Amino acid sequence: MAYNFKTERGVPMRKNLSKKLTAYITKNRYLLVLFMGVLAGTFFANCYGQDNIDVWGLYNKDYLEMMSMVSLNYRQLWWYVAANRIKLVGILALCMMTTVRGILMLAVTCFGGAELGVMVSMSVMQYGMAGVLLVAASLLPQWIFYTAVMMMAINVTHVANNKKAPAAAAALVLILAGICTEVLVNPVLVKNVIYMIY
Repeated sequence: MAYNFKTERGVPMRKNLSKKLTAYITKNRYLLVLFMGVLAGTFFANCYGQDNIDVWGLYNKDYLEMMSMVSLNYRQLWWYVAANRIKLVGILALCMMTTVRGILMLAVTCFGGAELGVMVSMSVMQYGMAGVLLVAASLLPQWIFYTAVMMMAINVTHVANNKKAPAAAAALVLILAGICTEVLVNPVLVKNVIYMIY
């Protein structure tokens, strides 16, 4: 009887644990996929990046020296950044219109994580721990706004139809804020980090 009691008791406990684990993975799937992407990018960079550091590196030394001295044409830079970001938004919007948008968004998240892993690893190979600061400077503050847009896109299926128009307007404001900070704030931040490195 004792054996049967333990077996009967153990099976529901295992099922309950399995359900909790499944629920946790489902709830945090984007964060887990991002983390796996970062690990994959880091592994790839450490295995194959050493011989391609000048090609794959975030910034080579010539670029950093030029960046520290050049004066920017903010109008041209704004249009350049806006064109690139609008392309990305268009791709994101097309992904959201498909029936497999969940899978596509997971793929985009994984790719973004892999890119981040490669960037950080290559920058550390080039500049040591200062490379981490350089990567952070290159992503801030604009990616705070872009990440918020990504999170809104991920959760768009849970938004009621009468709230989708305000959500789209909020996303547009965030994108414009991201573009403006990428053009006006980010270059100053990157230059200051470059001065610290040199």
